[in-house]
Amino acid sequence: MEPEEEIYVNLEDLDLSKPQRPEDTGAKPMKTDSLAERETRTCSWFKVATLCLGLLTFLLLLSVVAVSVLYQRDFSQLSRDLANQTGERNQLLMMYQNLTNERDQLDVNLKMAEHHLDQMRTDSGEDSFI
Repeated sequence: MEPEEEIYVNLEDLDLSKPQRPEDTGAKPMKTDSLAERETRTCSWFKVATLCLGLLTFLLLLSVVAVSVLYQRDFSQLSRDLANQTGERNQLLMMYQNLTNERDQLDVNLKMAEHHLDQMRTDSGEDSFI
């Protein structure tokens, strides 16, 4: 016989079509789980495990979406705050520069006034001696 040939057997030849009772054969009944029951239990465990993994995956996905939404919201708020504070800093720098320029101008005016006062004193002192 070649290995490629398929073998078919009739159920009548195997004598499995007739259920045998333990009383007929004189054997004691054995308590065994049928293959179908074991497969059903195994299959149910796989279904439970699949359901749990699916639920955990959904929760993980939901968490990732929630965190990304919160991150985006916080990032936008911080970007606005940074823009506002940068604008405020630029205003303060401009005010500082204006005040510095005003101070320098006042210093120049003071020195000119002191020079003018000194000149007036020297002019009035010379006139009094003449």
